[in-house]
Amino acid sequence: MKNSEKIIGALVLGAIIGAAAGVLFAPNKGSETRKKIVDDAKGLAGDLKQRVKSTVDNLRERADSLQQMAESKLEEYKEQGKQKAEEFKARTNNLS
Repeated sequence: MKNSEKIIGALVLGAIIGAAAGVLFAPNKGSETRKKIVDDAKGLAGDLKQRVKSTVDNLRERADSLQQMAESKLEEYKEQGKQKAEEFKARTNNLS
């Protein structure tokens, strides 16, 4: 046998022994352990859901803020454009 085959065999055997020991020495019945795992998973899902909701809310606020800023800048640039057009029109009328 090659060394790598021995190592893989030892790892597999160790995993089997570990799983058997875990079942034999588990502090709770299997049904209780499964319930705990499900409850923990639900708790994690709830936490994740809350974090996603919070992130989405923050992104919405930032998007609204950026939209307001963009609209404000657009109005500012429109007013500047109107002023420049009026100044240009006044200069061209003076030339005639």
